[in-house]
Amino acid sequence: MELPYRPRKYALNAPPPIPPRPPRPEDNISRPPPLPPRIPHDNPPNIPRLEAPYPPPPPYQREATPQQVVHYPAPYHAEQRPQPWPRTQSAPLHGTPPASSTSSESRPWFPPPPSQAPFSGINDRDTSSPAEHNNHQASVPPPQFSRGRSSQQQSPPATQYRQEDMSSAPTGFNTMRSSYSDHEHKVQIRSDTGASRRPSMQYNPPAKFTLMRCPSTTYRLRCSGTWYILPQAPEFHICAYCYEKNIQSSSLQASFHPWVSPAGATVHCLFSSPRIEHHLWPRALQSGSVQELVWFFRHRATIRNCDGTTGVGGSENVKWYSPKDTSKLPSFIACQACYEDVVTGTALYSQFEEHREKQPQGQTWACDIAMAFIRRLLTNTQSWPQFSSEAARHLGLPECKKNGALMSGSSRQWYELRDRVLGIAVCERCYRDFASRTDFESHFQPLRQPPREQQCMFGFWQARVLWDEALERKDFSLWRRTVIEYVQAPPCSSQAKPGAQTYQLNQGIDNFDVCQSCYIGFLKPHGIDKFFKRVQHPRTVESSCDLHPDSLRFQSYAPKLDEALITCTFSRFVDFTSRLCNLPLCPGIELVTNQKWYGTEDCRICLACYEEVVRGSELAGQFPPTPEIIPGESHCDLYSPRMRRKWAEACAKRDLTSFMEFAAYRRTIYEQTVPEMRNIVTMAQFNLNMQKMYNVSSSFYYNMNGMTASMYNPYISYGAAGIPHRFETPWGVEGAQLGQRAQGYAQGISADTARVAQLQATWNLVE
Repeated sequence: MELPYRPRKYALNAPPPIPPRPPRPEDNISRPPPLPPRIPHDNPPNIPRLEAPYPPPPPYQREATPQQVVHYPAPYHAEQRPQPWPRTQSAPLHGTPPASSTSSESRPWFPPPPSQAPFSGINDRDTSSPAEHNNHQASVPPPQFSRGRSSQQQSPPATQYRQEDMSSAPTGFNTMRSSYSDHEHKVQIRSDTGASRRPSMQYNPPAKFTLMRCPSTTYRLRCSGTWYILPQAPEFHICAYCYEKNIQSSSLQASFHPWVSPAGATVHCLFSSPRIEHHLWPRALQSGSVQELVWFFRHRATIRNCDGTTGVGGSENVKWYSPKDTSKLPSFIACQACYEDVVTGTALYSQFEEHREKQPQGQTWACDIAMAFIRRLLTNTQSWPQFSSEAARHLGLPECKKNGALMSGSSRQWYELRDRVLGIAVCERCYRDFASRTDFESHFQPLRQPPREQQCMFGFWQARVLWDEALERKDFSLWRRTVIEYVQAPPCSSQAKPGAQTYQLNQGIDNFDVCQSCYIGFLKPHGIDKFFKRVQHPRTVESSCDLHPDSLRFQSYAPKLDEALITCTFSRFVDFTSRLCNLPLCPGIELVTNQKWYGTEDCRICLACYEEVVRGSELAGQFPPTPEIIPGESHCDLYSPRMRRKWAEACAKRDLTSFMEFAAYRRTIYEQTVPEMRNIVTMAQFNLNMQKMYNVSSSFYYNMNGMTASMYNPYISYGAAGIPHRFETPWGVEGAQLGQRAQGYAQGISADTARVAQLQATWNLVE
């Protein structure tokens, strides 16, 4: 079959090559070596080809090899354009780094907008102050003496040479960067340099405790590692990532001491909060004193961390704040942690006050500043009317239906990629939460004609996790090419499928399977696909993906995967999975017989919870090393989030006494409430079934009375004691009596419900 003609030279609509200029007298000046000859077009086998994606992306997002990258419009001098082959001289003009040795490189065909154009000197070593890595929007400028050496000594000769060349460059080329500020250039250089120095995922733990990013309060790290503290405020911990980014090599480095966290303790880092990173830390560097930090660290360590959008109950006694002007935000609240970390230090700090109403015990309140869009909006907005209008609009948007659920296209605004590839779109709520006011905002555009039903790409957890990774790397192409490949793979499902193509760990763990979608959307872009192998199950074997949110052990695997990604160590996850995948599920509060248990009589721990929480922790040696079979009925005590928090606190204090005392008290409350609740619920279920039966029987006899009334003497009526009405037939009397019995069972159910609510409230105090 004859294919349509397609010129190779313009396969991707690339601009034609620039013809060489005529020789000039100034060419005798010392210049870099001339360009190598181009590949002749009459030699097709030697021409490097590009596979054009389908559908083709716009020019500003196309990928090309270094041999075919051509900037258009080209600079005035031929030496300034990207070279077809790597050159031996490593000092190109305008800070352009030498060509990489890799096979391909993602570069823009056209000059990107100023908000996205990265500075080209990413390979130059940045020796500037870590304090300057803070956001350039901080109200307090970074200090000028964050290092012992002067800034002139820190700049290498290559940087000085590049700046001199740029000052003498042609005007037409520099106009593209005229809107840039020097500070934006420095921030971009440091961010790109930090991204290139990011540690890679490896199987065994590195010699030095390393973190890929700050765990903040989002991730729960229970492994032992090196953290940093101020001796005057030992309860406030700083992760190794924030220490290396901000504190190391600064003038205040000597004030911070290393601290090894105990295994099993949940440690959070709060140094990356906007108030510290943008205000308190720059002021400390300027003053050369940590007294203000010590005061805030002591104060912040006494405040409960934000519980996010899941909310917190009234029994936790959280202090809340709300706007003074509630005309547009009548129900907007902020927890004390977000008030201290985010609100205090912004231009809108004076617009908030302590919430006047106290949270009831039975209600759950969620912090609105925990939303990513609200937090970014608050830290970057100077006007209260603008903030209140945008926040009210965001809170009024419909929630996104997660996990690929179909939503009506006309129910909300949708945003699509600018190249409109494969119909990928995100709902307005997710667009504002993830993309709005970020470096990737310009890659989306409103979808003018949405289909009848549409899926939100951010509804998939793989896309959300990868989005954060792409923002860290400042690489939108990572997210784009991954989701394109993800939507073309079979969808992830928690239902077992026969003969499915799955991936398993290289260690051969049969009971842990990952589907092709999760492999493409999660394992591969994070660099952990090398620890998995492809497996094709026979059609007689059913398998399901263990990384689906509805799978039975997803809540157990997810924290361990987060820990593996942050610590760049995968061996812990492999060991954990190999022990957990073949164990029975935790029974929770349900009673089971003839099972193996860890712990003591006051605290029974099932096999699964022992692997998830206890094994390898600081206090694991306090329990017998082997489980024992208990013939009678028993339940697990370590399934609840509160008990797990108590265990983490005990590991942090390296003292098991308080945990065992609370476990004994909790078991006492359990014996006083839960068995009685079970009996009441069982009896209520029996009463409900009896009520249904008598209601059905009563309706049957009432119908019989209506159908046979004409067959009886109209002058004779029937009744019985306790029946207020008389009927034409005996069937009516029987129906009335059965109806009274059903009503009696209904009254018993109402009394049981009140008693169960009272007992449940008592149990919730320790649950």
